[in-house]
Amino acid sequence: METFFLAVLVVIMIVALASGYPVAFALPGSAIIAIGLAAFFWLHI
Repeated sequence: METFFLAVLVVIMIVALASGYPVAFALPGSAIIAIGLAAFFWLHI
């Protein structure tokens, strides 16, 4: 399951950087989203 959320983090990061966000905004934002998704799915298991 960890590899899935790592892949989600990478995909969100690629999309954010491709759309023009600087790394300083894309990295923390994508990390927050990936960690939030992991916590959401962990609570619903």
